[in-house]
Amino acid sequence: MAAVSYEQAVENAKLIKADVARAKIYLARGDLLKSVEAFIAALTAKVAAPMAGADKSVIEPQMSEYCDEFSNNFQAIEFLKSIDYTEKPYIKFRPGLDGKILNKLTAFRLKMLAVEDEANKAAQAERQARLDDLLAKGKEFLAAGQAAKGKVLLKRAAEQFASQPGVLAEAGKLMLDAGYPSDAAEVLRTAMATFPRDPAPYKSYIDACLAMGNNEATEEAYLNVVKVFGPHPQTYLNISKFYVNWRKNDLAFDYAQRAFGMDANLTEAKEIMDRFG
Repeated sequence: MAAVSYEQAVENAKLIKADVARAKIYLARGDLLKSVEAFIAALTAKVAAPMAGADKSVIEPQMSEYCDEFSNNFQAIEFLKSIDYTEKPYIKFRPGLDGKILNKLTAFRLKMLAVEDEANKAAQAERQARLDDLLAKGKEFLAAGQAAKGKVLLKRAAEQFASQPGVLAEAGKLMLDAGYPSDAAEVLRTAMATFPRDPAPYKSYIDACLAMGNNEATEEAYLNVVKVFGPHPQTYLNISKFYVNWRKNDLAFDYAQRAFGMDANLTEAKEIMDRFG
């Protein structure tokens, strides 16, 4: 171990004291993982560098007190039981055996993290199963002509899983495909606002506006696509074809020209230009 100055030893002792204090606070609050991590930090620092004698005589009793509190902590005891560990006490402070305590608490921490990870995965799987069930049953009810039930389930999926990428877009698309563009548009607007860089809800929203016969809303939706995602020849061609159907020939020509200018292989754009030029 490299020699350290008295000043360094004093500073190291301050850090250890702070970590032990944090460990005790977290333990009292019931945050077992943070408590263990703070005490591991204290032990690691203690093993790595010496302390001044006076500081050592203060800190070691505090560490001993923590070890006793930890070993008698209900949450720690219950966790140890859950992994079939029955030896008591789990840790007991002994001068010079810091490394042994450090190893045991490190193993405890790793086991806690593993159990937490398993629990998170199980919760995630359960959540996904609930979502899949809502979407599947919603689609099933719509297909069976039970629109009210189907839309309720799809809207529930959209509300409960709104933060999950793709869910809002999928729920809206299912309503649209079943012939309910107005309900779909409502969900798809939320999807675009929540995930502005996901192209899926934009396309479905345009289709919903077209299905409702709302040309103004369709126009606004198309222009918003250009604003969000930038110019693209296929987008311009789609806008041009939309204007053809709306009988806005000047705009149809304009956007066909833009599309053809970006991609000369778009024969449909050239045909529209020739038709209205």
